[in-house]
Amino acid sequence: MSFDLDQQADPALHVDQLKRFMEVSQGRAVAIGNVDATKFERSSKEAMVADVRRCIDTAARQSAFILSTSCEIPPRSEPEIVQWFMDAAREYGRYERIFDGAEPATPRV
Repeated sequence: MSFDLDQQADPALHVDQLKRFMEVSQGRAVAIGNVDATKFERSSKEAMVADVRRCIDTAARQSAFILSTSCEIPPRSEPEIVQWFMDAAREYGRYERIFDGAEPATPRV
């Protein structure tokens, strides 16, 4: 079974689909996602890190979570933004941070 967790483009309609999925699934499903793929074309480092943290903090403790994008990374993505995503994933997706509550020694923003 699959659920589409894409975020809505209109902020007035915004519902954190990943958060809602975690509430409904109650840890009985693997969540994959849900960094907005459009951010890979144009985003600040702070916004990318915040989105990665939102996903990890929302789902990682409650399921076998896989951090990913909401869909494929656009062909015109900025390599630097992809690197920010990877760096944030390494920094905030560590097991000891998720399950032991340890924060990164020097937060990257």
